[in-house]
Amino acid sequence: MTCHGSKLLGAALVLFFSFPAHAQIVNVLPRTETTTEGWNVDVSSPLEWRRGPTDRLRIGGNLQVRWASAPHTLLFVAQGEHERTNGDLTIGRHFQHLRYQHTLSPLLTLEAFVQHAADEKARLNLRALAGAGPRFTLLQGTRGHLWLGIAYLYEIERYQEAAGVEERRNHRASSYLRGVLRIDDTLSLSHVTFFQPALNDPANARMSSESSVILSWRALSLRPTFQLIYDPYRPAGVDKLETILLSTAGISF
Repeated sequence: MTCHGSKLLGAALVLFFSFPAHAQIVNVLPRTETTTEGWNVDVSSPLEWRRGPTDRLRIGGNLQVRWASAPHTLLFVAQGEHERTNGDLTIGRHFQHLRYQHTLSPLLTLEAFVQHAADEKARLNLRALAGAGPRFTLLQGTRGHLWLGIAYLYEIERYQEAAGVEERRNHRASSYLRGVLRIDDTLSLSHVTFFQPALNDPANARMSSESSVILSWRALSLRPTFQLIYDPYRPAGVDKLETILLSTAGISF
């Protein structure tokens, strides 16, 4: 088992703590793209404690465990974040994802996954889901790849509404298109779009789009990312459309 110091130090230099917005669609696909076999463990824990005109305590944690032995890959991701500002809860959420991949051929991989999440500020008490389906490799080369994933998933959601807890159960078709292009040794581009319509309610279609530029030079790296999330069935008072701009800087040695 290895735990890479470069990843730990890079995580300590995060400019904006990346966490799935309101525990919606979460992109774990970049974590599956490495071809290294064996065990890999990454851990980080950002901490902010501020006293003065604004009192703030912010604690976060990230854990990633990956095991690969062709044709099998197993990935577990856990994240959590808690923040209080002037005594009031401003952030309180956690997320866990377990994904298994079985590569049948260079063009076809089978995926199965389970996920659990909660977000107090979004009044999401629970989202639990499980799904499975194929992933097709549309393009593959030394400079990048293009994947198309199609899956069925079943989810249970519990939201805290004014009248009490509302439970929703949905059967969804989940699809994604994921592309990576390596321009040269210092510049890469990546994009993924997820689309998840509810099979029992076509108007309930969730979408997420995420684009990144990856810059690297010697031991330094910079990754600005723009994300757009749309969910038409969020509780009253929670925005249906959300945009996020974040940047991550790192150093390896």
